[in-house]
Amino acid sequence: RWLNRSPLIFRFGTLFGYSPRMRFDLVINLFVAQAIKEGKITVFGGNQNRPFLHVDDAAESIVFGLENNLTGTYNVISENFTMLQAAKKVSEITGCEIQIKAEVEDERHYEVSADKLSLTGFRPSKKLKDGIKEIIDVFSDGKIKDFNDKKYSNYEILLDKRETDELVKKRLFS
Repeated sequence: RWLNRSPLIFRFGTLFGYSPRMRFDLVINLFVAQAIKEGKITVFGGNQNRPFLHVDDAAESIVFGLENNLTGTYNVISENFTMLQAAKKVSEITGCEIQIKAEVEDERHYEVSADKLSLTGFRPSKKLKDGIKEIIDVFSDGKIKDFNDKKYSNYEILLDKRETDELVKKRLFS
């Protein structure tokens, strides 16, 4: 029955917000952590456009897509912002300083439309400010102590896994 079904593909914007497995390698979450712990946000360049989506809305979109038998490819985002606009949203809520560095590590610009998904009836319910406030609450409640801990970064976890895999291979095949 599944072999004859067309696929459903969701292209998520950059995720943000509280989740059971927090990530501080995601820009909004990182900005909020920096604002709270360091009193400032560092923005590289700032004019790069990004689409954003709250992690809860990502999960809701999957449920919606499956329950409504959607097929095809959809962009799932709530809002498009430049990095500087996103930093300013964090600053408005936290009162932190914004440091802008001219050197840009990632010059990609992408702004997308979720109009196609909106036509199905799905609309994300959470805005950037909602996710910012959630992350502030997580820090206020003491649930997060060190946002630089490797466990909050998929990149760092992947590096650790690669190192572990290499050690295992050396022991097994040496």
